[in-house]
Amino acid sequence: MKEEVIRRIKSLPESITAREMHERMDFILGVQEALESSERGERVPAEKVRKKISTWASR
Repeated sequence: MKEEVIRRIKSLPESITAREMHERMDFILGVQEALESSERGERVPAEKVRKKISTWASR
């Protein structure tokens, strides 16, 4: 995991702000956790996902 984070940070543009970096890494971590959860057979109801996405859009 550490190596993956380092690889992703290195791929970011030099002009990125700390806030943008945090947001991107937070998004990537969320996707990674969702994929792992899905692989374990855990699912989230669609309505819960819609609510979560609407909070992302308001950021």
